[in-house]
Amino acid sequence: LGGRYWYLSDEEFLEFGKDADRWVYKSQHWLKVFEEKGEEYFQQFKAYRNQQVYDTQGVSPNSWYEQRLAEYYVVGMDVCAIMGVDDGLHKSRWLRNIFTDPIGVMPQCNVAEIDAPYVAPVSECVPIAAKLNVA
Repeated sequence: LGGRYWYLSDEEFLEFGKDADRWVYKSQHWLKVFEEKGEEYFQQFKAYRNQQVYDTQGVSPNSWYEQRLAEYYVVGMDVCAIMGVDDGLHKSRWLRNIFTDPIGVMPQCNVAEIDAPYVAPVSECVPIAAKLNVA
């Protein structure tokens, strides 16, 4: 029961994160915080200036809390993709660039498919030799 929580003031957070190359904002309230703090505050962050801020609304506003645990490996691939250490083929699914990507929208639930096996969306594997045109 309970736990320790770590809170930072705006000044402490700025000092902590101002030089970060990327920023993952794990919430669906980016715009609310942006409106509250203002452009001037966020311009002090390198990740913001370089448009490397991500949130968790790539699939939909609430899917991060409902489905991502079933796709933990896709989340891992997303992290690799935004860090630039992937194969270049993976399109981030869960982590959305707030500057360039729209908020995801879940398709309508098809009751006829409710008992169908779950198939997670993943990037298609391509042999490295094929990607590099090496025989």
